[in-house]
Amino acid sequence: MRTLRALNALLGVLVAVAALTGTRPEVFRFLLPAGVLLFVLGAGCIAGDAIPLRPTALACSVATAAVGLALVVRGGPAELLGALVVVLQGVAWRSTREGAPPYATLGAAPRRQRPRAQ
Repeated sequence: MRTLRALNALLGVLVAVAALTGTRPEVFRFLLPAGVLLFVLGAGCIAGDAIPLRPTALACSVATAAVGLALVVRGGPAELLGALVVVLQGVAWRSTREGAPPYATLGAAPRRQRPRAQ
């Protein structure tokens, strides 16, 4: 998951830099493949965060895939969308590093039996 998150964040930085430095018609040559790649990498992160369930990271991964679709259909300023991807991946990475186990493993410990009252 670290690799997927790092690739998403790197792609977000590249999108923001390309949108800030490139001219309008030429930057679209980069934004379309970047949007498709963000969608595909976001889908990989969705699969990784869904099992075991990590709700915060899963929400960030879904939002990253949505940003990829927005880049494909030109739905918003690309500078902000690139920066949003970087922030989303940072939040997702931070939420998985806080030490809390994923929800799927919370009930995995054996239960303690109470002694019966005599």
